[in-house]
Amino acid sequence: MDSVFVSSCRLSAAVMKDVIHSFHQADEEKNNGVLKHIGLGQDTFTVFSKHSSMQANSSRTLWMIGSFEHEIKEIVLSRFEHVGTAAFHDIQGAFFCIIVDTVNHTFFAARDRHSLAPFYYGQTANGHYLFSTSIFALHHAVRHVYTFPPGHVFARRIGWRSFSPAGDSTVSKLSHEDTVVLLFGDEASYKLVVSCPADKRQTCWAGLISSENNKTVQQAARTLDSQHYTYVYNTAELITSIPNIIYAVEGWNRELIRQAVPYYFALKKAAEVAGTAAVALTDSAMGRIVQKIGASFSLSVKTPFLHGHASPVLLNQSEASILRAHANNVIGEKEFKQIQQQTTCLIRSKEEAWYYQLYHEYMPSNVPDCL
Repeated sequence: MDSVFVSSCRLSAAVMKDVIHSFHQADEEKNNGVLKHIGLGQDTFTVFSKHSSMQANSSRTLWMIGSFEHEIKEIVLSRFEHVGTAAFHDIQGAFFCIIVDTVNHTFFAARDRHSLAPFYYGQTANGHYLFSTSIFALHHAVRHVYTFPPGHVFARRIGWRSFSPAGDSTVSKLSHEDTVVLLFGDEASYKLVVSCPADKRQTCWAGLISSENNKTVQQAARTLDSQHYTYVYNTAELITSIPNIIYAVEGWNRELIRQAVPYYFALKKAAEVAGTAAVALTDSAMGRIVQKIGASFSLSVKTPFLHGHASPVLLNQSEASILRAHANNVIGEKEFKQIQQQTTCLIRSKEEAWYYQLYHEYMPSNVPDCL
């Protein structure tokens, strides 16, 4: 495995000297290593590698440093360019890597799901992240050092995401005692609850405090005799959740984003109390989105498809109005027209323009423009 130190900001010369010296002390091979600086907007991404240099894609917009048990660096970088973090799903064996996206001024760090590759991280007082294969190197730059969680990717401005796909052998098979059914007041979710043993029923609902559906669902939970959990979110939480939801949707479709909001918060609550959630769905596209949201909370999600019974969970009018009003505030008329002119996609409202803007800000470069 390669010896690597990465900082999302430029560190002082004294700190970098100590970092590099710590690698030389730990490694009998006396090569000097490679130090590289990459501009990321107002920040500078600093990379030190003891044994290998960074690899770039053909357009030199993506740069990767890391180590893989099998020689697949170029394959992983090429796949990442087209499918984003899904490129990590099928990698076998030990690995860690960091990919820098100079177009979107962001970066991604990932580690294998079995904890085979040593990889650690820390955070500076002003919020910059540092990653390394060496605990000692990190201690020269930050006070606290943590183990990078296995099977996860860290993305700047997005945070931590699990990339272990549903059904992966590393995901434990969980029993009914550890399963929460998302209950949204539809017939299909009721039937899903009833299918659980009567003494092991758990349900979960999420919505704004003003939601009329809350009382209906609570009454249904009492009728079903389930242990019920509620997540009530506010306007600020609703707005700040949108980048995470867009990341799961992998697009800027307004209806899909709105539809995913209740699932996002319900799964967030479910992850606090259980290891598995069950959601009644008929739409395979939403099933994929729900799976990805669940993975972001390290939650296994079962999505039994109940044809003819399940109906989509829709955002209520007050929540839709909040998102629409926020978009109208952050996207001015001039910016709205500029966004419409810079793409061949049909963008009909400022809300869609806001989602389109976030989509290109938080997703890797070279993602499809019109979806």
